[in-house]
Amino acid sequence: MWPRRAAWVGAVWIALLGAWLGEGAKAEPGGDVTMQVTPRAARVLVAQAISRGNPELAVRIARQVLAANPNDIEAQVLLAAALSRSGQTALAETTGKRAFRATKDRPWKFQAAFLTAEALASQDRLIAAKWWLRRADSYRTAPTDMDLLRRGFATLEQRMPLKFSVSLAAGPSNNVNGGSLHESFDFYGIPIPIEQALPGYTAVAAGTLSYRLQNNATSTVNGFVKLRRREVWLSHKARKLQPLANASDYSNNGLDLGISGQVRTSQTLGLTYAAQVGRQWYSFGRQSEVQRLQFGLAKLISPQQVARLDLTAEAVQSPATPRNNSVRLAAEASLGMALGKGRLTGIIGLSQLDAAAPGLPYRGISLGLEAQPADLVQGLDLQFFASVEAKDYWKAQLDNPDLVLEAGATASFSNMSLLGFRPTATVSATRSVSDLVIRDSMNLGLSVGIRSSF
Repeated sequence: MWPRRAAWVGAVWIALLGAWLGEGAKAEPGGDVTMQVTPRAARVLVAQAISRGNPELAVRIARQVLAANPNDIEAQVLLAAALSRSGQTALAETTGKRAFRATKDRPWKFQAAFLTAEALASQDRLIAAKWWLRRADSYRTAPTDMDLLRRGFATLEQRMPLKFSVSLAAGPSNNVNGGSLHESFDFYGIPIPIEQALPGYTAVAAGTLSYRLQNNATSTVNGFVKLRRREVWLSHKARKLQPLANASDYSNNGLDLGISGQVRTSQTLGLTYAAQVGRQWYSFGRQSEVQRLQFGLAKLISPQQVARLDLTAEAVQSPATPRNNSVRLAAEASLGMALGKGRLTGIIGLSQLDAAAPGLPYRGISLGLEAQPADLVQGLDLQFFASVEAKDYWKAQLDNPDLVLEAGATASFSNMSLLGFRPTATVSATRSVSDLVIRDSMNLGLSVGIRSSF
């Protein structure tokens, strides 16, 4: 609880409290001891009384310090800690909030907010406790502060069956509609117009509400609801390319319902699974139904290496165009390893999609790489990803398989965190090289969003 003061508190305690107890015992054996100490020494005694499991004594000393100086912020914070540990959580909450409001000092604001969250959690007011942990995040100063917050959040997550998460991202893209790099394709010498890539802006908002149905030492089961909204705006250049284009044609909504879980079969082996059904809505009343099954296996090979196998089966029905109904099967194996303080993950995948429409079925193989380097700059976390996939559209009888190249980077700025949410920026590029010009496309995008720090 007191990482910044542990060293000096311990040293002062050995020198001061040892002498105090020894001299007091000699002066008045069996009687009450009255002594004069400085406010700083008294605060040391409060901290040590808490750490030695005597919060009642800590409460008495802290109140004496505050009686002499009601504006002593450190004594207020120590009193909040002592009250919390002595079971007086309502008073601890009030004291913590008072200390938080009374100081502008960032370290003390962090301590006061954290202790307020602790007191609220002891009263089973878990949502309010999470809020105060997020307030504490805005006043982090020491490297250990984030560890404290993450442990606190993890403890609250274990106690709360109902959880909610939200993500937001928005930015420019040179291909908001998934269009081709070409204006038309040649059909026996006749140019046939096709949908061309349109530049513009996209925004995606997603939220997940989950409820824990079961939780024990070896397994967890959750039910969940996911909502997603993608909004598109066309740029001035896009309207010049296609004056009749409508941005709403490329916006969509999604809703998924499902169940997920994980099972730990041993200290080094874990299973995950999920089943969900969903629907996507597009413009003009178009919609599609989606059903998905997922299964995962994770094996801890060593403290530095983790291997995973993920299997997915997905069926999509499009009532307006039944020939586009599809079933996709995919398998992905990955190996992640620590490299110093960073991490590197290699991925290989196989996939197959079946459909009645000749241009849809394919068999694919992919290779990918993800890297999380060690902290290059304090407060800046970086992630890089790259992949290449070969897709054989065997029903289309093309000479060469399509190649899909993807690369990007995400930066997360922890020093700019506000209420536990840190800004992120992602730069991504996708290039699809195909003999069929409809699928010959490129997408360059930048998105800026927010992500929870916990």
